[in-house]
Amino acid sequence: MAERETVVEIRNVNKDYGGVAALKAISLNIYRGETLGLVGESGSGKSTLAKTLIQLVRPSSGSLYFQGSEIGSLEKKPLKQLRRKMQIIFQDPYASLNPRMTVREILKEPLEIHQLEGSAEQLLAQVGMNASHLNRFPHEFSGGQRQRIAIARALAVDPEFLICDEPFSALDVSIQAQIVNLLQKVQKKRKLTYLIIAHDLAMIRYLCDRVAVMYRGALMELAPSEELYRNPMHPYTKALLSAVPIPDPHLEKKRSKVILEKRLPLSSEGCPFAHRCPLATTICHTHRPEMELQHQRHVACHHLRA
Repeated sequence: MAERETVVEIRNVNKDYGGVAALKAISLNIYRGETLGLVGESGSGKSTLAKTLIQLVRPSSGSLYFQGSEIGSLEKKPLKQLRRKMQIIFQDPYASLNPRMTVREILKEPLEIHQLEGSAEQLLAQVGMNASHLNRFPHEFSGGQRQRIAIARALAVDPEFLICDEPFSALDVSIQAQIVNLLQKVQKKRKLTYLIIAHDLAMIRYLCDRVAVMYRGALMELAPSEELYRNPMHPYTKALLSAVPIPDPHLEKKRSKVILEKRLPLSSEGCPFAHRCPLATTICHTHRPEMELQHQRHVACHHLRA
């Protein structure tokens, strides 16, 4: 099997906010052409990791690489050049689009910033909209249309890596499917690499090649999508996936769900999940487990070591 080309490399990245650890020793590779899903409950650090990658926030420590070049300490002009190659689509397109600008102005702005040639009409056409929308303002569109405009803006500078931070959560289910199809179409045409952050675990399973699971700023498990969903190994992954409803009411009624108790952490030194984990022992509260290769996936758990 040919070795995959690494586009993004994250090495032991930490991020603290006033003494609170938002990211804890994150190490992760994202490969060219793949779609990596990032899941975990609210507050697990998913969006912080995305903003760190795009350099909207700086890591407290650790190293970030894009196509082999270190990016964690870039300033001004090099950072501007990086952001042409890495773009982000946010959860709420109404908040991320300037309400005082027309669609034409929104799409022209990144072209002007990076001194690129391009057509707002062509960009809109790529996301299934037409030139009649160019002179309208964001408030004149539906949520799905606004998200299409946000995608068109991200594509304007011809990026190689696209971060989608909860791109579906503000949309109706039928519109979600349209945006998913659009992202897949664009990825195939432009050969893009995706990092998709989402709460919808069924959507992540459908879209992603691999899935990374986060809890309280740390990676718990990383595995190929089908492997993770078919046989989750980390206790937190099992609890997370047990909350995903099954369309068959008979199977849904029979299956057992993992109920996690709400408990305060006993220590900041051990596994972030130890205070809620049914397998936890003393070592879990005193020593943080490393991500180790277990049965073709990486798992951070003392009790799953071969």
